[in-house]
Amino acid sequence: MPTWNVLLIEDDLKQVEEFKAEMADYPQYQATYAMSLAEAVKLIPSKQWHAVSVDGCLGGDIFNSLPLIRMLKEKGDPDCVIIAASSSPYLGEEMLAAGCTHMARKKDHVPDLIHSILRRR
Repeated sequence: MPTWNVLLIEDDLKQVEEFKAEMADYPQYQATYAMSLAEAVKLIPSKQWHAVSVDGCLGGDIFNSLPLIRMLKEKGDPDCVIIAASSSPYLGEEMLAAGCTHMARKKDHVPDLIHSILRRR
């Protein structure tokens, strides 16, 4: 079984811990975590990512992930699944326009969503 590289970009430590616990259920995924935009930018060129989950507001309440989403779409693997998490429908539309392939609500279990999408490929 191939290993799928998954990047989870989230600045909420509690959410990261939940992701880690959920990702343990999927040994075929190699999960990497970034807790800031700067950390994510450094990690993006390090691997071929199969899926990336991006929080819409990193480092507070300001919607600031659009440049990162555009960079992922432009420089990343064209088959990479980009999932954006937002509690706002408006921000969700902006993220999709920037290049996200899927949207998640903040309460969704992102690792389950990643698994659901990738297993269909």
